[in-house]
Parts: sequence; structure tokens; C-alpha cells
Amino acid sequence: MRRLYRIPLRLFRGPGNQLPARLWRELFSGSVRGQLIWSVAVVHAIMMTLFVYDLSVRQENFLIESQLTQATSLANNLGLIAVTPLLSSDLGSLQELTQAIGGYPGVTQVMVIGTDGKILAHGRPELRGKYISDFDRFASAHGHLHILANDAAEADVVATVMLNEKRLGWVRLLVSRSDTASRLALIVETGLLYTTAAISIGILLAWLLANRLTRRLQEFARVADAVTAGDLERRATVTGHDELSRLGHAFNYMLLTLEMRARREAQLKAELQAEKDLAEVTLASIGDAVITSDKWGLVTYLNAAASRLTGLSRIQALGQPVAAVFSMRSAQQPHEEALQATTQPTSHSRQLPQASLPLDVFGEQAFLAQQGKLLTRQGEIIPVESISSPIRAHNGELLGSVMVARDISENQRIQERLQWQAEHDVLTGLPNRSLLERLFDAALWHSREAQKKLVVCLIDIDNFKTVNDAFGHAVGDKLLIDIVARLRKLLRECDIVARLGGDEFVLLLEDLDDIDAITGVVNKILDHLARPFEVDGIAISVTASIGLSIFPDDPSDADTLLRNADQAMYLAKQEGRNRSHLFDIGQAQERKSTRQILARFREALNRGELVLYYQPKVNMVTHEVSGFEALLRWQDPERGLIPPLQFLPKIENSDLVIELGEWVIHQALLQIALWQAQGLSWPVSVNISPRHFQHADFLVRLLRILARHPTVSPTMLEFEILESTALTDLGSMNHVIAECSKLGIRFSLDDFGTGYSSLSYLQRLAVQTIKIDQSFVRSMVNDPDNLALVESIIHIAKVFKLDIVAEGVETEREAIVLQNMGCEVIQGYGIARPMPALQCIGWANSYFRASHTHDIVAPASLLNVTTSQ
Repeated sequence: MRRLYRIPLRLFRGPGNQLPARLWRELFSGSVRGQLIWSVAVVHAIMMTLFVYDLSVRQENFLIESQLTQATSLANNLGLIAVTPLLSSDLGSLQELTQAIGGYPGVTQVMVIGTDGKILAHGRPELRGKYISDFDRFASAHGHLHILANDAAEADVVATVMLNEKRLGWVRLLVSRSDTASRLALIVETGLLYTTAAISIGILLAWLLANRLTRRLQEFARVADAVTAGDLERRATVTGHDELSRLGHAFNYMLLTLEMRARREAQLKAELQAEKDLAEVTLASIGDAVITSDKWGLVTYLNAAASRLTGLSRIQALGQPVAAVFSMRSAQQPHEEALQATTQPTSHSRQLPQASLPLDVFGEQAFLAQQGKLLTRQGEIIPVESISSPIRAHNGELLGSVMVARDISENQRIQERLQWQAEHDVLTGLPNRSLLERLFDAALWHSREAQKKLVVCLIDIDNFKTVNDAFGHAVGDKLLIDIVARLRKLLRECDIVARLGGDEFVLLLEDLDDIDAITGVVNKILDHLARPFEVDGIAISVTASIGLSIFPDDPSDADTLLRNADQAMYLAKQEGRNRSHLFDIGQAQERKSTRQILARFREALNRGELVLYYQPKVNMVTHEVSGFEALLRWQDPERGLIPPLQFLPKIENSDLVIELGEWVIHQALLQIALWQAQGLSWPVSVNISPRHFQHADFLVRLLRILARHPTVSPTMLEFEILESTALTDLGSMNHVIAECSKLGIRFSLDDFGTGYSSLSYLQRLAVQTIKIDQSFVRSMVNDPDNLALVESIIHIAKVFKLDIVAEGVETEREAIVLQNMGCEVIQGYGIARPMPALQCIGWANSYFRASHTHDIVAPASLLNVTTSQ
């Protein structure tokens, strides 16, 4: 019974309160007991309801017909009675008559209406004399009786008052059926009450019968519910020996078997789940893509990495052929072809070949590791490395295959990037020396096959260090990038440009037949590089020196051709920069001669064949010797005394010049010490070559030399450096000059005016003396421009508070002009030629005597003596 009571509450629960469907499920899908009870109740309820409904309908029809008959009868009788009052116009009698009939039960209105629609008599006297609104409904109608309304609410009847076929008026009667409806409702309520009582009694009897018949079935149902809920140890209570008892024993045996099987299945399921969890965690945790298939090549599993790699979700891939999910192309097939087939699937386009299954299931063979390109669902082509192997049962039966794939695009990008970095210059993106070797060999092969010339150009940017010092390395790097951009615009597609390092570049120009074409290209390069660059708003002008070697005119290998172009480039620099120089065989022979001279010179240095000559510098105002300049000579046993211009240029670009420079400094310090022992304090200036001065260990090695001469003050030593050398690397030069100045060593800027100096450089260069080049001094008397230039140099020196020495003074007139312009210290053949150290004291005494006779230039006898030495 509790279940029956709960049913009405459940019927109104759930979305939408779908009452009929829920009622059906609750009544006829529940327990057997409930079905029996509700079946009886529903059948009983339907029968009683139909009976009450039929009774009420019949009673309603009877009452309505009887009232209509009553209304019709009253209307006809009133029509007959109203004839006489209408003919006699006795409206008072007619009014009394209508009021009397209006008192009948159910009659709500009664009236007599004239032929014009005027109310002649009415149950309500106040309505007499008014006209009815619906007169046209029956005024023109034929017949004696008209039923205007006959429904559940009222009956409206109109009867014609006639006399000898003459219409005298109408009688209208309205009967209300409210009393009838009340009586009918009472009848229905009584019927429903009896029906409810009958249904309740029927349900009670059905429940008593069903409870007895279904008690054991409910026990089975409760046990079944418990088993369904997971209680496999529950058993049904069995009593009796009827069919239900036998069913109970079978039911309990089935439960026992089910319990044993469930325990075994639970154990197997736990083991399988553990293995599955372990496998899924393992496969999901690895970064490689894993795809398994059955023996027919249909996908059965893929992990998250495989889903990301192929662009397919697990749901999309399951059951699909492996070839459709993992569409592989061999590594040799071009990427472009695959892309075209993917993005342009026309009827004429080449179709992508289907990748082989990861496992040849019929031949039972497994592929080895292979690389290829994977075509994803999105059309992307990814390089992958994959390996496949079969999956077999314990008995060896083939179950399917497993494929492990890895995206190697990042590895390839890293390898390509490393390969690119190994073969290219990072700053400019040009091939470096390593890649140039291969390109060079290929270009030589092409030149031999085509019988065309191959031009090797080595380009060096002139004074590039000056740009770095003046504006910083960042600006210098951007300048190099702009230089490369100009070179690329000038070159053809077949030409090759590479960077060797620093500011050196190599061009390989192919298919140029004659020297005029080569010269035209090279001159065009020089012209474009000489045009100003704008870097970070800074206008920078540079030039280039280009060395050329031409194959097969020079039938050397790639390395020799490059070295020959390098030698030609250095010659271009020596010739004044911003030009090119073509290597030839004569240059090679000259290099060979240079090597021989270097070997002979080193031998002379070791044998003590080198000597120093000293040329004095005098002050024309004080008539004192200001010091001497040490000049190198080679006393060859066979050739005699060799001047420096015949051998110094040969060794200037070799490391031998460093060893020679240190020997000169050592000899000068020895000579200063000897003069100091004789009471003479004569400073000595030494010429320092650019290669020596720019050497990284210059300061360290200089300190070692000074330490060997502790009695000589470094203030007695002066270094002369060329103006062009000082401006090559202003920053490092200034550093070395500053460190030497801390020791007391002075510096002179030699050949001033011949380089490319500016006042800003001179202001930043920490020198104490500038020397006017002899080319200006010798021609200043006859050349007004040189005279003005010398005067300007003297003025600049005074502005910057620098000492000044004029070189190359040969006549008294030149000396007087210099003195008048403010240059007091002079040097040249007019004073004395370079002389051995042993002659310096004698010459100084002679000069002292001559200066006191007011001769500015040394007397001829002294010149003759000096010249003869």
C-alpha cells in the first residue's frame, strides 16, 4: 500500500510533468501486485464513469426537451389568449396576463409585441412601450412558432398571434434552465459518489487478493533489486512446494553462480584495468606518437601526441585505415609536390600516394626505422621518424601492429640552423670561409667546363677601424651590412660574395671574358662603395681596396688564387687605397724575392751587420743640439752600406720588423747611456713601424727592454710614428701612447700633412711633437701653396701647444723662412747628414763653433766632412 500511496507524488515530478506517460509507467510497469490492483481499479473506474456519464447525458436531454415543450406550450396558449385583448386594444388585461404567466417556475421573461416591434405587454411593466432590438430575427419569418434559442442556459420561443391569417403581433417567452442545471449537477455528484465508493471497494478487494498472490514474487523482486545494486550474497526465502518455490530454488542457484562469476570477472577486470591504466599512462606520458592497429590495418588506439601530430582526434581516427590517419611520404619525395597535391586537388593534379601500412600483416614483416614526411589533416607536411613492429598473442597469432613516430622538424631546424651558422657569417648572412671553399671549388669546375674566366676579388674596407673607434662597433656592424647590401645589388645571380672576417670580403665573378669587362665591374664596385653611407643618421664615407686574381690566367688552386688576390689587395693599399690591383706572375716572383731578402736580412741581424746612423736636430734660436734621430743602415760585407729604402719595404709587412724595431730601441738606449757617461744629454728619436707599434705585446716587450737599461731615463727616448699609422686605429694607438707617456717617453708625429688627419684627430692624439714633411719644406720657397701649408701646420702646432720640427732643410733660405714663421727646431742635409755614432761628438763641437760665428747652416767644410762619412 505504501507503494500505491507514493505513486501520485511521483506522477508530478520530472521535466514537463508529462502526466499520461508517467501514469502509464507507474501503473503498468511496476510490481505485479500494483498491476493487478490498478488494473481492477482502472477497469472499475472506467465502467462506473461511463455509466454515470450516460445517465447524466440522458437526464440532461430529458430536462431540456421538457422545458422547451413547456415554453412552446405557454407561448402558444398566450398567443391564443392575446387575440381578444389585441383586437379590443385592452392592453391592461394583456399586461395582467403576461405578469401572471411570468410568475410560472423558470419563466424569466414574457412579452407581447406589436407588429411594429413595440412591447405592448411585459412581465416587467417598466419595459412596456419600448422596442425590442432583435425584432428583425422573426418579423419577416413565416410560420407560427419560432425557437430563437435552445441551449443549456435558456429557451427563447416566439409565437405569432394570428386571426384569420392576419398577424396581430407576437408572444415571446424566455425560460431559464438554472434550476435544471442544479438538479442535473446533484444527480452527477450522487453518481460520482457512488462510483468512488465502488472503485474504493474494488481496489481494496483487489489489493487483498493481489497481496496474497504476489507476496513471494515481491520477495524475489527485493532480492533481484539487491543483486542489481551489487549485493550478490543476498538470497530469496523459499517456502512451499509449488511453482514459485521451484522458481525460488532455481533463482538462488543462479545467484550463487552469478556471484562466483562476478568475483572472477572483478578480479580479471581489476587486473586488466591495472594493465590498461599502466599502458595508457605510459603511452600518454611519452612524447612520441603511438598508433596501434588491428591485423587489418585499422586504427585501434592513438595517444595524445599522435593526435596532435596527425591533426585527428581519437574518435576521428578509431576504425580508420592507418594509411588514412598516418599518411607518410618518403624522404626523397619533394615537399612541394605534396603541398601542391594537398592544396590543389584538381582532376589533373597528382594524387598523394598512399603510405604503406606500418605492418605488412600478410607477410608478417615489420619495417625498420625510417624517415619521411607526414601529411596531416590540415595539409601540413611534417618530417617524422617512425618505426613499426607486430603485436602477437601468446600463441604467436598476429593481432595487429604498433607504430611509434616522432616529429623531427625541430631537430632538422636545429641541424639546418647549425649547418647554416657553420657556413655563414652571422652578421651579414654571407657564406664564410668554410662554405666559400666548396663554392670556390664548384666555380673552378664550372670555369674549366665552360672555358670561361673566374675572377677572384678580395675586398678590404679602407680605414674601417677608424669608423669603429669614432662611432662604435654597433655602427661599424651596420655599415658592414649596408656594404653587403650594395654589393648584392651590383652582383649577378651567378656571382658569389662571402665574408672572410672583419672588413674583408671575397667575390667570385663568373663568365667574364675580357679584362675590360672585369675592370668595368671592379670599378663599378669601387665607385658604389665610395659613395657615402648613412648609418643611424651619421654620414660615413669609406673606400675599398680590391685585389684580383684571374683563373685560368693564374692556373692555381682555390687557396693559392685567394692568397694571390690577398697579396694584390695589399699592393692596392700601398698604392693609395680606393683602387684595385691585379695579381700577376711578376708579383709572385717578387714575393719570392721578398722571402729571400727576409731570410738574408734575418741573417744580417743575427750577424751584427746592422748599424744605426744618427741625424741631428738643432734649435736655431738657442744654437743647441736638440737631439738625434736614429736611422737604420745595413753594412753588407759584399754590397757595402745599404740605405733603408732598399730593404725596409721588403720587411715592413713581416713580423721581422718587430724584432728589428726592438733591436733599434735597444741600440739607441745603449748609445744614450754612452753619451750620458761622457756628460752629454742628447735625446734620441726612433722610428716605429706600424706593425711593431700595433703589436699586442708592444708595451710588455718595451718594459723588458727599458729594464735592461736602468741608467737611462725613458724621457731621453722619443718614438716617431707616421701620421697614417696613428689614424689607423686611433683608440688603441692613444692607449699605447698614453701608457708610454706615463713612463716619460715622448712621441713625434712624422710626415705630418701627408695623411688624412683632421683637427679632431690631432686633438685626441696624445703626441708632443709634429714633424713637417720634407716634401713641403723643400718646395715652400718657390710654391706659395706649400708655404701657406707649412705656415698653417706651424700655427696648428702652436694652437695645440705642440713642439714642431721641420724635416729636409737644405738651404739657409729655408731655415730663415721657417724661423720667421716660428719653427725653431730643424733637421736636414743643410745641418748634417746621418752619421755614425762615433762622429756625433765631433760634429757637435764643430756646429757649436760655427753657431757662434752666426752661421745658421753648417759651413761647407763641415758638410763635406759629413758627406764623406
